[in-house]
Amino acid sequence: MRSKITIIALLFCVVSAGLKAQNRDVDDYQTEFIWGINKNTAGGLIGGFVLRKSFKINEKLFISYELEVMNDKLTQEIRVSIN
Repeated sequence: MRSKITIIALLFCVVSAGLKAQNRDVDDYQTEFIWGINKNTAGGLIGGFVLRKSFKINEKLFISYELEVMNDKLTQEIRVSIN
């Protein structure tokens, strides 16, 4: 039993030695643009939209501008038409 555990531990060490963490050199960009569509629980079919533009200031600092338009319907609201 102990030899099986030793073999599994050794196999795990050998396999995990070849794995690498995330490479930081891949994400070398100056600007970033992200957009998306939200789905809210009480917002209907489409809950809203998100736009975000980011600019790199230095290695660890970005400045971001974001616009989020959202429709949230409350269950307490009652639609009344006045004639």
